[in-house]
Amino acid sequence: MQTNRDFIEQIKRDVSLESYISKYVKLKRQGNRFTGLCPFHNEKTPSFHVSPEKGFYHCFGCGASGDIFSFVTDYEKVSFNQAKEILSEYSGIPLVTYNANNSQLEQDKQELYSLNRRLADYYHKNLTSSQGKEALDYLYTRGMTENQIQSFQIGFSLPGFSNLSQSVFKSSKDVQNAGKLGIIKYRNQRQGEYYDFFRERIMFPIKDRSGKVVGFGGRKLKDSQEGGKYINSATSIIFEKGKLFYNLNQAANSMRRLHSAILVEGYMDVIGLFAKEIDNVVAPLGTALTETQVRKLKNYVDSITIMLDGDEAGRRAAYKAGLLCIKENLAADVLVLEKGMDPYDLSQKATRVEIDGILRSTTKLSDFMISELLGSATKTSSTESKQEALKNLFQFASGLQLNSDAELYLEAGAKKLGIRSESVLDDFYSNNKQISVIKVKENSRAIVPSDAVKVERTIIAKLILCNDLFEYKDRINQINFFDMESSYLWDVLYTKFLNGESISPGSILSSDIPRATLNVFAGYLMDELAGEPNQIRSIFEDNLRQQELYAINAELKEFDDLEKFAKNPERAKELRKRKAILLREF
Repeated sequence: MQTNRDFIEQIKRDVSLESYISKYVKLKRQGNRFTGLCPFHNEKTPSFHVSPEKGFYHCFGCGASGDIFSFVTDYEKVSFNQAKEILSEYSGIPLVTYNANNSQLEQDKQELYSLNRRLADYYHKNLTSSQGKEALDYLYTRGMTENQIQSFQIGFSLPGFSNLSQSVFKSSKDVQNAGKLGIIKYRNQRQGEYYDFFRERIMFPIKDRSGKVVGFGGRKLKDSQEGGKYINSATSIIFEKGKLFYNLNQAANSMRRLHSAILVEGYMDVIGLFAKEIDNVVAPLGTALTETQVRKLKNYVDSITIMLDGDEAGRRAAYKAGLLCIKENLAADVLVLEKGMDPYDLSQKATRVEIDGILRSTTKLSDFMISELLGSATKTSSTESKQEALKNLFQFASGLQLNSDAELYLEAGAKKLGIRSESVLDDFYSNNKQISVIKVKENSRAIVPSDAVKVERTIIAKLILCNDLFEYKDRINQINFFDMESSYLWDVLYTKFLNGESISPGSILSSDIPRATLNVFAGYLMDELAGEPNQIRSIFEDNLRQQELYAINAELKEFDDLEKFAKNPERAKELRKRKAILLREF
C-alpha cells in the first residue's frame, strides 16, 4: 500500500529534476551539475544551479533553493497538494489520496496507538519496580511528586537490549510496528535481529491533542551513558516531532480560554509549572521550534510567552523562536530566567504568586531581538563595535518580509546605537537594492556573511554531505556559534543523528526546517567533498580550528577594554596561548 510519503519519495527518486526544470529553464551541463538563468529573478549571467545527484537547485543570485516540489510550488505559484497533482500527472505515478475513511491506514494507526499505550504502561510500571528505584529516586531528588509522576505517566526503560521482546511484544506484528515507531533498531533486519532503542532512560509519553500516546522522549539517567541527554521516537505516521507539543492535550483548553500560552524548553519544565496550576504551558519535543508548531499555536492563542533557561543556549533558543514568531505574525514576549535557572527550578523554588509576578516582568519580543542583535554595543561603544552590531542588524532586517517591520527594527537599533535613523535606513537600502518599496522579497540578496559565519556554515554543510564527520560531534557541541542559522541547524542535525534519522541534502530539504534557513545553506551544499576520507577529515579539522580562532579573536578583542582585562588577566593569557597552538597546527 502506497502512502503519501511513499509518493513523495518515489517522485524524488524517479522524476529527473533537471529534466523537469529544463521545461522552463535552458540548462547547460557543468561537470555533475547544470546551470542556467534563474527563473525566479531577472539576470544576465547564469547563477541558477541544479544538482541531480543531491536532488535540489540553488540560485547564488537571489537565494532561491529547494527540491522538485519546491520548484513547482514556487514557479507555478500553487499549494503543495496542487504540486503533488502536477507531478503525478507529469510522471504518471498515481497519487493516492487518503481520508479518515481509509480503513487500512486507520487500522495501521490504531495498531501503533495500541502498542504505544502498552509501552507507556510498561515503562510506567518499570519506574515503581525494584529495577527502577534509581530513576524514581532521581525524580524525587529533583522535587517531583508521586501525583506528577502519575499525571504525566512518567516511566523508565530498563537497562539491556531485549526487554521489550520478553515483556511487551506478543507477536511478530508487534515487532514490525515497533520498528515503524523506532522503539527498536535492527542489527540485521533480514534475520530479525534487533535491540531496544530506549535503554536506562526516564521515559516521557508524548500525546496528541486527543490524548493518544504517539511517541516517547527518553532522558538518560547517567551522564556516562551513550547518546544524547534526550532522544525521541522516530518519525512515523502518528509521530512528527516538528508538529507536536508536549502537554498540548492538557493545556489546549486553558490556552484557548486565556488566548495565550507559555512556551518552555523541556518536559520537566512543563511538569513543574503545570503543578503550580499554570495550565497553559507546552514545550516542543527536544528540538528547536518549527514554523509548523508556531502555526499550530496560532490555532489556540493570540500570543505566547517564550520562557527559557537563563544561559547562552536559552537565549539562542529564544532568539530562534522569536524569528519564527515574527515571520508567522504571532505576538510574543520573552522571559529569560537568571543564569543557572530553568523553569523547572523556578517551579520548585517559587510560589504560584511569585511565578505570576515573574511572568508579568517579560520583555517585548522586539526589545529582546534588538538586544541580542546589538549585543553590548551602545551609544558610547567604539566605532568597530557599532559597525559589527549594524552588520547583525542589517542581516536580520533583510530577512523580514515586511518593509515596515524592517524599518521599525532598524530605527530601534539606530536609537540604541546613537546613530541617525535616516543614515541607517539609507545604508540598509543601498546594500539591499532588491528590496521593494512595499515588501522585502523573500529571496532578496542577503548581506555577504562574515568569514566566521562562512566557516560555520561550511562545517554544517559538510556534516550533511558526509555523516562520518559526526565523529567530531563533541567538538562541535562546544562551539558558541556566531551564526544563528548554523546554531539552529546544528541542533536539528544533532537530534536527527541521535535518533538515527536520515541526514542528507534531500532529507534536510524535505524537513520542517524554515525555508529561509534552507536557502542560506543550499549554496554550501552544492560543493563537493573531494578526496580520500582522511583528506576530508583533515580539511574538516582545519575548518574547526578556523572557527575556534575566530571565537578566540572575538573574545580577545573584548580584552581591549582595560577594565575587563584587569578583572580576568588569566583568561586573556589562556586565550593567547591557545591561539598560538592553533596557528602552529595550520
